Amino acid sequence: MSEPMKTSGPRLALLFRQAGLLAESDWQKRFAAKSAQSKSLKEILLQDVSWQTFADLAMLEIRLPSRKSRAEAALPPALTQALQIGRGEMLALLQKHQPDLRKLCDALVDADDALRPKIEALLNPDAPAADPYRQLLDRDILTAESLSRLVEKGAHPLARRNREILALEILALNNLVPAALRDELLAQIEKPVFSLAHELADRKAVSSARIAQAAENGMNLPTVDLGEAGPDPAVRDFCPVEFIRRELALPMDGDRIVRLAIADPLNLSIADSLSVLTGRMILLCYAPPADIISAINRVYVEAPAVSDMERIAASEPAVPAVAAPPTAPEKTAAAAPVPPAVVPQLAEPKVAAPKPAIAVTRIVDSMSTVELVSSIIESAVATRATDIHLEPQAPGSLRVRFRIDGTLHSVMNVPAHLALPVISRVKVLANMNVTERRRPQDGHFSLELENRAFDFRVSAMPSHLGEKLVLRVLEQATVLKGLGELGLSEDQQKQLSRLISRPYGLLLVTGPTGSGKTTTLYSALSTVNRPDINIITIEDPVEYQLEGITQVQVDYAIEMDFASGLRAALRQDPDIIMVGEIRDNDTARIAIRAALTGHMVFSTLHTNYAVGAVTALHHMGIQPYLTASAMAGAVAQRLVKKICPECRQPIRVTKSLIKDLGLDESTKRKMYRGKGCSSCLNTGYSGRVGVFEIFRVNDPIRYRIMDLAPEARLMEAAREDGFVSLRENALEKVFEGITSPEEVLRTVFLSD
Repeated sequence: MSEPMKTSGPRLALLFRQAGLLAESDWQKRFAAKSAQSKSLKEILLQDVSWQTFADLAMLEIRLPSRKSRAEAALPPALTQALQIGRGEMLALLQKHQPDLRKLCDALVDADDALRPKIEALLNPDAPAADPYRQLLDRDILTAESLSRLVEKGAHPLARRNREILALEILALNNLVPAALRDELLAQIEKPVFSLAHELADRKAVSSARIAQAAENGMNLPTVDLGEAGPDPAVRDFCPVEFIRRELALPMDGDRIVRLAIADPLNLSIADSLSVLTGRMILLCYAPPADIISAINRVYVEAPAVSDMERIAASEPAVPAVAAPPTAPEKTAAAAPVPPAVVPQLAEPKVAAPKPAIAVTRIVDSMSTVELVSSIIESAVATRATDIHLEPQAPGSLRVRFRIDGTLHSVMNVPAHLALPVISRVKVLANMNVTERRRPQDGHFSLELENRAFDFRVSAMPSHLGEKLVLRVLEQATVLKGLGELGLSEDQQKQLSRLISRPYGLLLVTGPTGSGKTTTLYSALSTVNRPDINIITIEDPVEYQLEGITQVQVDYAIEMDFASGLRAALRQDPDIIMVGEIRDNDTARIAIRAALTGHMVFSTLHTNYAVGAVTALHHMGIQPYLTASAMAGAVAQRLVKKICPECRQPIRVTKSLIKDLGLDESTKRKMYRGKGCSSCLNTGYSGRVGVFEIFRVNDPIRYRIMDLAPEARLMEAAREDGFVSLRENALEKVFEGITSPEEVLRTVFLSD
């Protein structure tokens, strides 16, 4: 027998209050102040169910579609977050159960009077609708939004009945009401004039003060043991299987009152939504999530998997569909080749042994959750992906895309019944809260694959279709490059080495997002990292752990931003400080002060060119004389794709191409392009390399900065010092056969 679920506090008291059993005076005295405090979903769940229960849930190899994102609310009147339900599910419930149309329409009008004209037209006796339930949906009378308003407002007559039934069960379970009295009252509960509060008051069964005290001390909630009692076949098809899987709400038994096994018995929005659409009263009973999942997979074996696959195949005709097996999934690999991948057993976030390369499928119908996540991660590593995107799609499926050499490639579509397990599995690996799907989260985990160390930085963000995850793939050998491996020319490498070896000053790395600025800074730090130097970094987030360097993670929740982190770092006797990004005046001002007081400061800015860093600091309110004194230099960079060496071939250089590149018409230099082969996934490119320009601040430039000279005059002075622009550096890589002219035109602005 499962342990009974015990809870206490405002949520439980709110149930009794809405059922009319808790007096307003007792509510205000004991619970009103507590209910006003905002609580996260994690806090609400942790007061009712152990965290281990939900951790176990994510570790199971389950087959459930992704839950829709929910509107955030701490303690709304319905005791839960808003429920989202699809149009098809609403129509199926209405047509199957055919609730009283007049009562349903009256409740919709009570919740939203703007629906009255549409409802009057629908119920017009002179023009009766052929299928009124379908017309409710077709005329936009009953929508997900109107259902949500109806449930939130509690305007449906069965909403109060659901609360009275659950409240009565809780009172009887905790010996506050005799079992015989409970049975007597349940027999009368459908009467229009019935009021549980009045009946208990007339019988002097239990007082409001006693209920309030019990709610504070903790009360057992109705529980069902799914290990011993399976669902009654009579209610097996009470609601669509997709709804059951998504909401983890399993119908157990009942005729007048349907008993529903659920992980959160106070989630009355599910009960009220089903009551609206079926006309039946719902009693919520607790069962552990793992038991619910096991029972769902045991009871609903054949139809759900087949229908999911058919729906995905119908919505994506270009993707070859794979029929789902009629029994529980076996651990077998599927076909339909795309980029080569490796499928290991990734059971723990430690070490995954390599396996022979096989093909990955676009639709995987028979892999376990652990195998599927392993396949996705190993495929990303095998194809040199820098990011993995797990994106919910409209049918409930999950699209997987890899960013390879800066371009996103679609790899596979995970079917709906595997979407939630895949998301949960990744969040467990990253030590994230698997129950929180309404707020952005960050996490990370490390793996050793094929004798290579990888860090995976995970970001979760809620969307209207579900939760999207992006995994940044960071390899130590890739992140910790030497200056000579970044793509710098020999002369540029010498210039940058001189800049980072200065005892003090401000060195800025500029460029757009994803241009490799952090890698350049890490390479610079690795070059100057010695036991006799104290290096501190302030990052958001810490992308890779550098040995011998103190790295600080920005945390805005505790007011630990770049500025406050930089202030603290200055009190730690640093020699070199790296600030992830200068975003505002406060951070810029402290960085300038640090550079002027004997520290070397590295940071990044979002500007198009290196000389633009001077203008950016000026716009942040930094005085020109401070910029001129503190700034050592700036590096601007872009990342361009490298031509695949296996299929590189010379191209015919046309006059139009020479003109686009801004070259002299007499140019006779050779250029190359990748034809496309299996080694580069037929893209013609393999890997990326940096394109740089280095702007050193010497004395002539300092004078011009103090005189507020425009960028053009600063560039003139830089040219006299041997400055090489992004354009020139990029064209040199074209002539060397490192990258293609099309890639340079795409990445680097050349018109000037």
